[in-house]
Amino acid sequence: DEATLCYGAKHFGFTFCARDSKGITVRLDGDDSTMRIDILATLRFTSARKRSSVVARYQETNKDGSEETRTVIFTKGADSVIMARLTPQCIGSPDAIQSMRALTAFAEDGLRTLCFAGRSLPQEEVDQWLEKYAEASTATENRQDRVDQVADEIERNLEFHGITGIEDRLQDDVGTTIAKLSAAGIRVWMLTGDKTETAINIGIAAGLLDAQEGEQGRPVFTSSDFEVDGAFLMQDMVRRLRNVAEQARAAKEEACMFECLVIDGKCLEIALEPEHALDFVAACRACRTVICCRVSPKQKGAVVRLIKQAEKTITLAIGDGANDCNMIMSADVGVGIRGVEGLQAFNVCDYGISQFRFLQYLLLVHGRWCYRRIAILICYTFYKNIVVVLPQYFFGVVSGFSGQKLYNDILYQTYNVVISMAPIMLFGILDQDVSKKVSLRHPELYTAGPGRVYLNIQVACTWILSGLWHAAVVFFVPYY
Repeated sequence: DEATLCYGAKHFGFTFCARDSKGITVRLDGDDSTMRIDILATLRFTSARKRSSVVARYQETNKDGSEETRTVIFTKGADSVIMARLTPQCIGSPDAIQSMRALTAFAEDGLRTLCFAGRSLPQEEVDQWLEKYAEASTATENRQDRVDQVADEIERNLEFHGITGIEDRLQDDVGTTIAKLSAAGIRVWMLTGDKTETAINIGIAAGLLDAQEGEQGRPVFTSSDFEVDGAFLMQDMVRRLRNVAEQARAAKEEACMFECLVIDGKCLEIALEPEHALDFVAACRACRTVICCRVSPKQKGAVVRLIKQAEKTITLAIGDGANDCNMIMSADVGVGIRGVEGLQAFNVCDYGISQFRFLQYLLLVHGRWCYRRIAILICYTFYKNIVVVLPQYFFGVVSGFSGQKLYNDILYQTYNVVISMAPIMLFGILDQDVSKKVSLRHPELYTAGPGRVYLNIQVACTWILSGLWHAAVVFFVPYY
């Protein structure tokens, strides 16, 4: 996003030239002059704040040649956060209303939207605030909470500056990959910080949703649907969630499902509370997919942990940015995409890939191969040990447990290390029941793993009984 915004600013005549520890330098294309901007404080984005700000100081030259110092705060973030911090005059201004209409249109076109606001700061207010900020930044206890509290004091009564819409193109074959994962019996959810309209359009582009809402239904929970005169009616939202949960339980009994459940961050915060979590899980259970929009990194991780605990299932989380780290670390398997969003997600993941489409190779090909190999390896380990140990026991029975050895010491010691190791090692590395092309062409083969086809009580007992039978043949046939 930052690179895109800098490119857009250059298009309008403001070129970002350099940055150091104290500020930035901007070139003005109109008169080819440069402007130095000192950054006094940077209030970074957090999952609780959902916004970021900078306090900047300009050194401006007036027409008469005199210099003037001006201090300004600039804030960017989601529209739901920024609009709540504007002055009453700005909220109802024609420019703000027109901008919100344009923002909705951007979101419906699938663009990632941001709102920008700011205000000029009197020098006295700046000096007092910087003292509080320095004290909070150097605190030894509850530092982040104190910094957020100090930031909240200055991020008020802002003036609306504008909006941006940034195209975030999907990578190649995202829709194909999601379709194959769904055919393999994997439930795919989308947790994003985008607006509801943007998230739905991305879901359609990715193949999670149909372009037209079908007969299955698409329950949507957005905070604006439960607001009256700016007040959020939590009881109405809870009542709606319970009704959807009851419909979902009835739909499950009738073997039918909703197409999708769409919920934004404010409603999700209530749905994740312990007294409402079971209703939320019940509603999600009856949906082909779930889209959570305008969610914070903390909420992403909370959703993953809730599903792990409530459904007792294996979860995989994939992401490419710092906002996805909490979710990736909360899942059983974390996959990070190394791309333009940075390396944060890539550094905390279990498996790293460079494009989303490689996930189908990771799961449907190598994941299925490895699971089958390991399942057979576990059974083989019990089998080979039974085959080698039981004859020694049978020999003890017929020899009166005299302590005489059946095997040569060298052969017995090398049985696990050499004799029985080579076959299973080659099997564990090279075995492929079907080729890569067949695995990708028939993703339903993956269901054998979650369905416990390769490793269950019946399969384990079969291997053990085979070991007992072969051990008896190995000993009693030569003996008699």
